[in-house]
Amino acid sequence: MRAIAERFIKNTDFTEDEFRMLVACAEDPEAAELLTQEAVRIRKKHYGDKVYIRGLIEFTNYCRNDCGYCGIRRGNRNAQRYRLTKEQILECCQIGYELGFRTFVLQGGEDAWFTQERLEEIVHAIRANYGDCAITLSLGERSRESYRRLFEAGADRYLLRHETADETHYASLHPPELSAAHRKQCLWDLKEIGYQTGTGFMVGSPGQTAAHLARDMMFIRELEPHMVGIGPFVPHHDTPFAGEMGGSVELVSINVDMKNGVVLDNEDMLTIDDEFSVDFRTRSDEQNGEVDSLAYMTDQQITDYFNSDNLIVYYTPKGMEIGFNFEDGWVTVTYEDYEQFLKVF
Repeated sequence: MRAIAERFIKNTDFTEDEFRMLVACAEDPEAAELLTQEAVRIRKKHYGDKVYIRGLIEFTNYCRNDCGYCGIRRGNRNAQRYRLTKEQILECCQIGYELGFRTFVLQGGEDAWFTQERLEEIVHAIRANYGDCAITLSLGERSRESYRRLFEAGADRYLLRHETADETHYASLHPPELSAAHRKQCLWDLKEIGYQTGTGFMVGSPGQTAAHLARDMMFIRELEPHMVGIGPFVPHHDTPFAGEMGGSVELVSINVDMKNGVVLDNEDMLTIDDEFSVDFRTRSDEQNGEVDSLAYMTDQQITDYFNSDNLIVYYTPKGMEIGFNFEDGWVTVTYEDYEQFLKVF
C-alpha cells in the first residue's frame, strides 16, 4: 500500500483502477499517514495555518426532493419546517458582517416558494449592501438560465455536491426523477457561466464500494472544480436509511469568540455533572429515539465523555447542540435552554 501512496504523491494522474487501490490505503496506517502528511504539506503551501470562516445562512428547510438519506426530504413529516424572510436574511448578513464575515452562503432545500424573482431580489440586495463580500449559493439543481440570472444578480460561487458519480449508485440513493447525469450537467453549466464551483461526495453511503469512490475522484479530476467537499454519510433517524451503518465519522466542533478571535476550550464552556447526563439521556430519547450505545452507558460514563475531548458543542439557529463522540459514532441533543448551563459569556 505504501508503494501506491508514494506513486500518487509523485504523479496524481491515476487510472480508475489505481484510484480504487488508493482508496484501500485508508486501511493501511503507514500509507494513510504518508498521504496525510502530503495533504498537510500542500495545505500549508497554499493556505498556511489560516482558518477561513464563512457565514452560512440556512434560509429554508423545505425541499421538493425525496432523497433517501436527507433529513429535510419532502417525505419526512416530522421535520419542523421554516423559511427566513428577505429581511431576516439581510439581518443575518448585517450581524455576520459586523463580526468580520466576508463570505455569505445561502443554503437551503429546493423550495419552490423561493421563486427565481425572489432569489434574485435577495442576492441583489446582499450584493448592493455588502459589495466587498463573496456570495455563495447552495440551492440544488436549477436550469442553466436560472443559474445565469443569479450570477448576474451578484452571486459568485455555487456549491452542488454530486454525492456519487456512479449512475446506478446514485439511483439507489435518490428518487427516480433525479439522475447523476443531470446533476453533473448542472455542475458543467455552473462552471461555464463563471461561478467558482464546488462539488463533492459522501463517504460510506449505503451500497458504496471502492469502485464508486474511484469514479468520484475521476469525475472531480475531469470537472476541476474550485472547491471540493467530502463528508461521511450520517444516517438520519427519519429517513429510509435510518438503520444503515454510518461512514467513518468523528464530529469535531471548534468555537471561537468572535469579539477577540480566541478559540474557546469546549470543556470549559459548560457545567456538566451526573444530573446533566441524566437529563441528556432523557432529551436524546425524545429527540433521537433510542440510541443503542447510549442505552448501555451508565450516567457516570456519559459524564466522563462530556468531561473529555470527546465533547461536542456548537450553536444552531434553534439553540446549542451538545453531545459527544464515542467508539461507534456520536450523539447530540438540541438545547434551546442552553444558557443555564454556560460557564462563559
